[in-house]
Amino acid sequence: MDGTVADAAERSGLERRPGLAVPVADIADGLAHSTLLSGPFSGDAEAARATLGELDLPADPTDDDRRRVASLVALAVTEDATERATDSIARGLHPYVGGPFETVGGYADVLDAVARQAPGTGIALALGHAGVRENALSAWRTHASDAHRAVAAATTGRYDGLFVARGDAMPVGTVARLVADFHAPEPVTLVVTDGEAAARATDGRDVAAAMQAATNAVGGETVGQGERARAQFDVPTSELIEVFREAV
Repeated sequence: MDGTVADAAERSGLERRPGLAVPVADIADGLAHSTLLSGPFSGDAEAARATLGELDLPADPTDDDRRRVASLVALAVTEDATERATDSIARGLHPYVGGPFETVGGYADVLDAVARQAPGTGIALALGHAGVRENALSAWRTHASDAHRAVAAATTGRYDGLFVARGDAMPVGTVARLVADFHAPEPVTLVVTDGEAAARATDGRDVAAAMQAATNAVGGETVGQGERARAQFDVPTSELIEVFREAV
């Protein structure tokens, strides 16, 4: 959950509880489809259930049970991960409780996913329209599954200061965030698929300017600012990667 949402929840006086910032009561479902974290269970509901099975959770978990879940997930996510993963996992833990979903962080995760996957549903959800909750959750699960599958299957390359992940059609913005926060050993991440790319920086670098320079060179369009950017282009991915490397 980003600072804006967390600040709003704090100002509203919402309480926090131990556990995961997921939108649903089924913890395994939430763990598998959360895009606030990336671990060995991400995108795989059965793997999530097997992971949680180690805890033998009751049907109605207590705060202590939720603490055990958070500890187990944090260890699984940060094991053999980058240093940044340790900071990034905090967004998915100790959630504020309130709103139309199980947690505020889970609601934010759903809103972000449906804005990318099903914008019409996202607008209706944000406006508080009745009857869109299940459609929103379905879009969230689809978006998360696609993103986590892409993270796992990506072909990667490491350069001086830049980590590149390439793959088939994917939600590049979400994949870039997950790779940058949990997997990239370099401060700049570039995710590329045919005709589309996204970049993230974790060191304050202006990757939007670099992406704009790249699309100016090869033809295309860039949106974003500062530490994040997305682009569309019509050249081979290798060409976009090369000009982006030079721009960074």
